[in-house]
Amino acid sequence: MDIADTFGKSLEFADDSFESKEEARKGARESHAADMLSDNKLSKLLRPIITLSLLGAHILSMLLSMVDIEIKETITEQNTWMLMAAISFYFGSKGMERIAEKKAITEIRVKRDMAKAAIEKEKILLSEEVKDNKAERRANKKPFFTRK
Repeated sequence: MDIADTFGKSLEFADDSFESKEEARKGARESHAADMLSDNKLSKLLRPIITLSLLGAHILSMLLSMVDIEIKETITEQNTWMLMAAISFYFGSKGMERIAEKKAITEIRVKRDMAKAAIEKEKILLSEEVKDNKAERRANKKPFFTRK
């Protein structure tokens, strides 16, 4: 087997795994959005429950280590990494929700302001048209009484 073939196959694998990661992220975002739109309380409380559970497990492991009860270091490390991931996901997704909400509100305000500006422009054009019609009628107006 040639080194170029091996390198090429590893690049193909990297491309495939990158696409699958993007697809996984997209799927997670869609799933999260569906959970937030749901009326089910559990789907909305799942993130805080997981985050608080991991935080409680982390605090418990710290307290147990203070009382000299041995816990495997791998369990503590895994709990720490899972807690960090849960907290970053929880606050990161909350931030993304707020950003999306602010963006939607801003778009609504911009559309409302544009509609108001269009209405004002129409009012101005109509008032100018009315003034022009009045001036034209005055210019073409025949006197009511004419002297002969």
